[in-house]
Amino acid sequence: MAGQIVDFHDDDYHTYTMTSSKGQNICRFEVDRVYEDKGAVWGEITVWYLFDGEPKAPIIAHKRVNMLLDRRPGINDLVDTADMWPWDEFYEAVTNRTVESHRKPPKLVTLVPMADDGMTAPFLIEPFLLTKGVSLLFGPGGTGKSMIGLSLAIAVTTGRTVLGRKPSKVGSVLFIDYEDTQTVHQTRLKGLLEGLGLTKDDMKFPIHYLKPKVSIAKMRRDLHTLMREEQPVLVIVDSVGLGRGGDAMGSEDTIRFFQALNGLDTAVLGIDHMTKDDTRSGKMLTPYGSVYTVNSVRLAWAIKRMEASTETLSYLNLVQTKRNNVAAHGVVGMEMEFHNDMREFGDEGDIFQPVLKKVTLTTGDAYQAVQSEGTLIDRACDWLDLNGKGIISEIANGISANPDSLTTAFSKHEGERVQKVSKSKPFLWDLTS
Repeated sequence: MAGQIVDFHDDDYHTYTMTSSKGQNICRFEVDRVYEDKGAVWGEITVWYLFDGEPKAPIIAHKRVNMLLDRRPGINDLVDTADMWPWDEFYEAVTNRTVESHRKPPKLVTLVPMADDGMTAPFLIEPFLLTKGVSLLFGPGGTGKSMIGLSLAIAVTTGRTVLGRKPSKVGSVLFIDYEDTQTVHQTRLKGLLEGLGLTKDDMKFPIHYLKPKVSIAKMRRDLHTLMREEQPVLVIVDSVGLGRGGDAMGSEDTIRFFQALNGLDTAVLGIDHMTKDDTRSGKMLTPYGSVYTVNSVRLAWAIKRMEASTETLSYLNLVQTKRNNVAAHGVVGMEMEFHNDMREFGDEGDIFQPVLKKVTLTTGDAYQAVQSEGTLIDRACDWLDLNGKGIISEIANGISANPDSLTTAFSKHEGERVQKVSKSKPFLWDLTS
């Protein structure tokens, strides 16, 4: 007879190890992709024999069963060893425990102050990536969002300083790509490594690449399986809009998207788009789509490409637009320079195309817009476009203006780009123009 059952439950995944009365491992039951539908609890059951503590080929593989009705699924497959072990008892214990765990209500706990030695670093890479949950990086197309995402992945897999900061933890990265191809990202990765003075040998952990065919919400169970198998420190989703699927402006698809990612219990970077209108009309910087995008994340950064940029050199400002439970951070300036090789293509060798060779990244102070022209109000509005909000003294300091003159200008200005403010009240950048 069997000795005991050692079980483990994790959301929709459950595993049970059967031991003999002498403490020897007999077999392992895995129940994956558990869900409930119309009163029935479904799951995929796999059974492994354990030899020297390690599973070999499964004797039942991914058999989908209703654990409330199907009492003997696959038991006939075990007929050769039916007399050796009580498979009926094993199966009944597995299904009963799985259903009980799946239907168990959330556990009520008591909040107590966190001990100092139990606290973890809030940032995976300060100030851009939180250790847990979804951090957001968004901006218009062509501003280098995917490049920055890959740069953060390099930092996590190498442990090196990238974008001015070292990661608090190293490990593998899962890159979920809805936008481009594996070849495109491998080319970018090679260019970024060369620009950082690194090679693939410096990557202590891999960057796993995944090209999904369905939305994040629909592949939630597959994601949990990948998390268990690969245990990535960072998951990158490029992009939020395509990974969400469905209605970009609707709340339901957006909420499901972020619920699936927040349930991964690791650092997640969502890369998202914004319309060009959002960068030109004086509105607060926000990603495209439902307001639940911003509501569902705890940290968000927007990218603004400055007008001085060229085809091969981008001057970028990264603006923190949302934060929870971490300190506010000023605008981060970044230069991204592309170095290309011109190569021949075609049978005649008469077609030349640029091929990415190297990408250099540097970070520093924010780049300020050219202020040689425009009224005092125009300059103040440009500053607010970049920084989101600020009190009179901060705005005046940012544009090298007299605070009293700026207050007077605001009080007299009748245009739609500004709201009347005082020295003590923050200027909220929420305008109609």
